[in-house]
Amino acid sequence: MAAIPVRYEAAWIPGFNTDFHPDEAIWLGSTWLASRKGVRSRVVVMNAKKMMDNRPSLGELATRFPFVSPQSRDAGGPPRAVLAVYPTNTTLAFAEALALDGALCVIPGTIDDVTPWIARSGATNLAFPEEAPPAPPEISDAARDELESICRFGGHNEFLGGGEKERAIPGLRRIALQSDRPSPEDIQAYVLSTGDVGADGARRLREWYEKLLQGRRFKDYRGRYI
Repeated sequence: MAAIPVRYEAAWIPGFNTDFHPDEAIWLGSTWLASRKGVRSRVVVMNAKKMMDNRPSLGELATRFPFVSPQSRDAGGPPRAVLAVYPTNTTLAFAEALALDGALCVIPGTIDDVTPWIARSGATNLAFPEEAPPAPPEISDAARDELESICRFGGHNEFLGGGEKERAIPGLRRIALQSDRPSPEDIQAYVLSTGDVGADGARRLREWYEKLLQGRRFKDYRGRYI
């Protein structure tokens, strides 16, 4: 399954839970955003606009660039340069859509892991440019083939369409029975790294897989056991 092409310049800066100081990360992100050329607008994306009050450095950033969130109606015309600060998976998807044919830089937060996005986009670490992007998780060929088949069938609908849960559960069960089965975290990270499944779909697959490992049974959307 071919990954969706990344149609923007991608970069990231170490965020929380690292030795890199948050204010230094925000300053570096501001410098990056100001330096982007050939774009019509530059915006900062956060989970909610009120988050600009969380740190003085974010307040200073707000004096230079508009802040938008997934609830915003207008973020300027494309192409855009976008700085996503502490995004959830949902906010990151919003930032990606804004950055099409432009540029996107992400400062990770503590809620959702953006490592799959870094691997998929090949984003440059602005703090340590010589550092290679992380690779997608290593899983067996059999597990990868099964996951890609599942995603081809229902990934575009986040596995909520007709027959998609019925296809996904048996496939995940086959993966769970493998001697070298991947972890739930690797399941979620791998499908996110393809770019063909959104955050909700990847989380849904992980939760189904975790329940299968616990011996849970599943019903389809009509109440029949799968």
